[in-house]
Amino acid sequence: MIAFSCFDDKKYRVWLLFLFPDFAQNDPMQSVDRTGAAPLRQKGRALGRRARSAEAQRLSRAQRLYDEGTFAAADTLYGQILIRNPAHLAALRGRAAALTSLSEMARTDRNGKLVDDLNAVADQCYARGLYAAAQDCYQRVLELAPDRCDAVWGIAECHAAQDEVDRAITWYRRYLDFVPDEPEALHMLAALGDRPPPGRASDGYVAAYFDRFAEDFDRQLVDELDYQAPQLLYDAVAPCINEVGLQLDILDLGCGTGLCGCLFRRHANRLDGADLSPVMLEHARERGVYDTLTAGEISTHLMGLPHQYDVLIAGDVLAYFGRLSGLFRGVARAAREGALFAFSVESQRRSGYRLTPSGRYTHGRRYITRLAAAAGLREVSVTREQLRYEYGEPVMGDIWVFEKLPV
Repeated sequence: MIAFSCFDDKKYRVWLLFLFPDFAQNDPMQSVDRTGAAPLRQKGRALGRRARSAEAQRLSRAQRLYDEGTFAAADTLYGQILIRNPAHLAALRGRAAALTSLSEMARTDRNGKLVDDLNAVADQCYARGLYAAAQDCYQRVLELAPDRCDAVWGIAECHAAQDEVDRAITWYRRYLDFVPDEPEALHMLAALGDRPPPGRASDGYVAAYFDRFAEDFDRQLVDELDYQAPQLLYDAVAPCINEVGLQLDILDLGCGTGLCGCLFRRHANRLDGADLSPVMLEHARERGVYDTLTAGEISTHLMGLPHQYDVLIAGDVLAYFGRLSGLFRGVARAAREGALFAFSVESQRRSGYRLTPSGRYTHGRRYITRLAAAAGLREVSVTREQLRYEYGEPVMGDIWVFEKLPV
């Protein structure tokens, strides 16, 4: 007879299993939830099933209304689904079709609501890769409001996303008829081969692009595109700075919303950031990890710094630079002896650099090592990594770490 100092049902069942192996099949305690969590899980699953069933019923009703030609009611129901689930592609397609049908029935749009709704849904379709639906909505916007240049831009972007170069060029040129010398349109025309490629993206392009992108930057890059550059840079640098155990002066070039800064703050005595986009800097400031934030072009910023740093990082920044010689000279000037410079690039097999149709630059390894050596930087490491996804495809690149040599 085995006696326990106090009754323990778990120990008791262990001994029963040891003495009677078949007990496990009939153990009543196996079905008892000692934590009380099972009813909550069951309730959660039931609520989830009911929500999905209600959504499916609402979608079916919206499609039926659309088939019957009751487009306004169908649009309302599709919109209700999208409020609860913005990624519901069937509802998004349905709303685009309903609004397009409504616009075909309307000769005018006196208060502009239909045009605004069409343009908003077109933007959502574009963001989700539903380019045909997006183009249909943008076209209807232009038929009702020919002066809506944002719809012209949307059509250009749809064609560019589908590698329809000639059509994209036509629509980017048309956008310039509305907004002459607009930097984003000029940059994209250069990227598509309609203009000579610049040595780097213009300040106007970078600021305009990221100001527009800032509000959704973290969600789109991290949640939707699986953006890995900040973590990859940290993983590349951490083995070099963890052993030191010192608090370092760190400069985050092109800091954006502060994704890199959050990772490197723990090692920083001083953490400074610089970026061309004032709106991105506002988001970085909200994180509360930087000692100073400066708005400006980073090459110019590097040449004017009154002090030097132990670590300089540039996550997803060199994609907006073709020529790197000036940037590397600035880094060498701002780096203390033995300082580290870590950055990511989208890579290419051949040497040199190239402006791609995406509007971003790719760089070859030999080009980078040659210019870095000329600036007094010694290669510490380089690894090929997946940086993010774009249009559902992985974007590969290189994570580099260089060290500043003694002068």
